[in-house]
Amino acid sequence: MEIPSSMDIGEHPASVIGPVYVFTNCDFIRFYKNDNLIGDFYPDYKSFPHLPHPPVVIDDFVGPYLQQNENLKKSHADIVKDVLNYTAVTGAALPLKYKLKMLLVMISTKLRPSDGYRLYSTYIGNWGSKKTSYKFEGYTGGRLIKTVVKSGVNKPRLKAEADRYTLIEDKTWDAVRVVLQMVCENENLLPYAHEVIKISCSGAVSLIGDDTISLIGGAAAFYIRTDGKSGKGTVIVSTVKCGEAALKFIVEKR
Repeated sequence: MEIPSSMDIGEHPASVIGPVYVFTNCDFIRFYKNDNLIGDFYPDYKSFPHLPHPPVVIDDFVGPYLQQNENLKKSHADIVKDVLNYTAVTGAALPLKYKLKMLLVMISTKLRPSDGYRLYSTYIGNWGSKKTSYKFEGYTGGRLIKTVVKSGVNKPRLKAEADRYTLIEDKTWDAVRVVLQMVCENENLLPYAHEVIKISCSGAVSLIGDDTISLIGGAAAFYIRTDGKSGKGTVIVSTVKCGEAALKFIVEKR
């Protein structure tokens, strides 16, 4: 289950999130905003009839809360929700039919134009509100399979993983790749991170290349190699902002 959007409204042109696509083979997605259930969303077979697993399209960011929070009756709340979601997904000017519907709601409920801006800011824009968190739950066969959370970043950390942790020194030296990613507390990649990384090796492994590199798009990679010895090896990667991470390797000599 992959959500390509950062869900950060400030990263989208004109602050328009647009439709959010979820690429998954789950049966359906349950979508939450600040732990409030917005609704269940299903694969879009109509738009993608030839795919065995069409993407799930999230196009509602309001849910049932207008009726609950704004004291609107359901028919009025549904119209306002449609208007807010249309603006959030397309960013375009409202078609005439939406304008007429909204006008009737304003007349019936005594909503003012300023209330429209407030509703959009509250339920779509989130400007000036607390940090917004979005949660996506993937269900298959009625069971929760995977959860992805998109939120603001409080605790970035440097994540380091090697393709494997056992190296073989045989007729020649062995090498392995180490991948670095700057991630948030929800394990999402931080694409604007460009921190400088310091690399040090000890024991039975040594570094191939420079010992100082920079993240690009929040990620980078380097290689280490055996150097004729067997036993344990350690690689330490460190940043000024996020501390360090250590990887342990075993080198077997044959």
